[in-house]
Amino acid sequence: MTRHQPSPESLNIPQTILDGYNKRYNNATYRAFSLALEQTLPDGLSDERHNALMNLLIDASFERLGASLYDGACRNLGAALAQLKAPDLYVLAEQHLRNFNPESDETVLIAGLLHSLETLRYTADQAASAASTQHHGRGRVVCWWLAAIAMLAQAAHALLCEAENDYVEEKLSRALRNVRNGLSEASASGLAAQIAHWLARW
Repeated sequence: MTRHQPSPESLNIPQTILDGYNKRYNNATYRAFSLALEQTLPDGLSDERHNALMNLLIDASFERLGASLYDGACRNLGAALAQLKAPDLYVLAEQHLRNFNPESDETVLIAGLLHSLETLRYTADQAASAASTQHHGRGRVVCWWLAAIAMLAQAAHALLCEAENDYVEEKLSRALRNVRNGLSEASASGLAAQIAHWLARW
């Protein structure tokens, strides 16, 4: 496997960062990730995701060096790896990226989780808004529970970002209230009344 060369897009990156990339690039860690990715993907090297993920790894390398053009690349890489359900790829990606910034606080795994949680919160918020237009009992229950999912995602996001405990607790409390409101709505609407009543007591 030949050493990767920076893309034409990198021409917009300061020369000091390009020099840093060339100086810190490690073909052994790059190749280790590529081979593991090849073995993970059903179609190996011919799988279009292989090139896409290798490019994300390179973009994340530039991000670790401080190239603002590539802000968010590490999160995109982490989110893409989550779809493959191969934990070793997180380790190998991080080993390569550590060549460029060994003191980075945000790992590929954490970056991917943050991206996934942001996506989950947005999706749940949008779905809750849509569910709120359904004025029957089931629609209101779904609306409350989707709002709870959005709050849980926000609480988890804050926890990973090491936010203040009060902020995390506030989001978690709102999530639990939304769950209980949904259960109360389900009970009032006669939907799975016995289970809803039991859970509402909790």
